[in-house]
Amino acid sequence: EYFRVIRYKAKFIKLLDGANIITVSQHLMDKYVPLLPHASIINIHNGVDQKKLMDSISEVDVQESWDVMFVGRVHKIKQVDHALHAFAQSGLTGRMAIIGDGPERGMVQQLISTLHLQDRVDFIGKVKNPAPYMVRAKCLVSSSFAEGTPMCIAEALLLGVLVVAYACSSGVKQQLSPPNLQQGLVPPQDKLELAKRINSVVNNPYTITSNDKDRLSMHTMYIKFMNLIP
Repeated sequence: EYFRVIRYKAKFIKLLDGANIITVSQHLMDKYVPLLPHASIINIHNGVDQKKLMDSISEVDVQESWDVMFVGRVHKIKQVDHALHAFAQSGLTGRMAIIGDGPERGMVQQLISTLHLQDRVDFIGKVKNPAPYMVRAKCLVSSSFAEGTPMCIAEALLLGVLVVAYACSSGVKQQLSPPNLQQGLVPPQDKLELAKRINSVVNNPYTITSNDKDRLSMHTMYIKFMNLIP
């Protein structure tokens, strides 16, 4: 493994040093810049097609509503257990939903029972389109140990759903960089602060502005790409 990493890195440098490169997250840019001193590297974050997203809400008729929602693969790196512990400690009296599936499902279901949340957590599982469910939540929680630039955060904000997230990557911090949205940023791995922030955001919602939505849109990404053309 050690020699594989060295060999791949050398080939990566030989192939791309001097090239024009677009990255989709600051995390990748931070890794590439020291490796490729002769390359021209810029960062353009992925955008979301807001019209398509809004139109997709009507695909499923969802009647339930939730205080908190988790959307993502039920995997160790996503730390669904942190989201559940935070919800249990938040003091909220509403419900939580989990959208997604994965190898940690059994552990998560056991934890729901251990925390006595069986009557307050809906494990919906994997769905083709989470938007109709997301729009019925007051808050999306992202409790990952590591992330790139998660699309579910951008989609939630474009749907007008508040986000509380561990500041585990430059991508997450960029998505929540405006001062009003920073109310949703939580120091990584701080479950107690995650619980407090969930309560605060649900009971005292911050504002998601039209500028916040424009910044994350497909149109903004399109303009940045078009500006590269002479």
